[in-house]
Amino acid sequence: MGKAKRGLTIFGGLFLIGGFILTAANEWNLARNQADIADLRGNLVDLSAHSPSPAAEGKPVYAAGTVTAAAPLQDPDFSVSANALKLVRQVEMLQWVERVEGSGDDRNYRYERVWLAQLVDSSRFYRKSGYENPVSFPVEAAITVTTTAKFGRLDLSPALLHALPAGNQVAPGQPVTVNGRTFAAHDGYWWSGDPGSPAVGDLRVRFVYAPTGVWSFIARLAANQLSPLPLNAAGVNFLAPGIVERDTLLGSSQQQLYLHNWGFRLLGLAGMFAGLMILRRTLPALVSAQRQNAVETALASPLNVVVLAAGFWCLALALAWIVYRPLLSLGLLIILGLALAWLLVSLRKAAT
Repeated sequence: MGKAKRGLTIFGGLFLIGGFILTAANEWNLARNQADIADLRGNLVDLSAHSPSPAAEGKPVYAAGTVTAAAPLQDPDFSVSANALKLVRQVEMLQWVERVEGSGDDRNYRYERVWLAQLVDSSRFYRKSGYENPVSFPVEAAITVTTTAKFGRLDLSPALLHALPAGNQVAPGQPVTVNGRTFAAHDGYWWSGDPGSPAVGDLRVRFVYAPTGVWSFIARLAANQLSPLPLNAAGVNFLAPGIVERDTLLGSSQQQLYLHNWGFRLLGLAGMFAGLMILRRTLPALVSAQRQNAVETALASPLNVVVLAAGFWCLALALAWIVYRPLLSLGLLIILGLALAWLLVSLRKAAT
């Protein structure tokens, strides 16, 4: 095998193995988090704001009621004030972005202006002259949470307050000057520059907040403070404005997990498919001379490559779920067996 084919084999193998590991690790985390939610459902304690039970100490609790703060949250730079538990300043700057179209000698570079909350490093552009971006934000984004949040006699931890969804928007007020830039209200934002003809480097700012009032949440109670559960680190948010039943909160958290994990599932499958598409050029050289034609013919069909990738995908899923849902794993292994049988039939047909 020549150096070029050896390199392709390594490259394709990395895609295949990477897609397999990504799928298996993603499914293992999903299975573990689903098991944690099931345990949570059975161990959840209903909490009273005014007379929390000592039995709830150190346990996951469900609470629904009014959350208060002693004073409004403020942003002195923009003279913003809101009866809020969390206040978020969102800042976007108009910047150049580079779009690459085509490949090789036919590669074209296109530049357009886009409002973005992150800096774009224009020093990496293929064409730099005329497409320079600022190197920093003149006004930074910020998140402020209250230090006086109360649910009855209980405190809310800063981590729990940061996790609150900020769905309310502050209407922009009078013009202000911040860091030498004048901002005026337009279309729900404070704008610097001319909103009708914005220039690269112009800013637009808006404020959203999580209000005081009625909230429902599932959290951990310790030392008279409510804090997030470890599941929050997995992207699960047990918080919602208004009165939301505990089963609804748990159900929505499971839906969040599924939606989050489907993206990784598809990415893992795509990685394995890409790896196999590369390997089909080099795999025939790894088998005996008698079987080379059969392997080449079988792998020449994209459908067979899809079936093989789906088989690896099912194997990764089965290994991840075998501890938590063995029947599901058994079903996936049966699908894997059918995929292998399909490929064997294809190989035999190609050999005749």
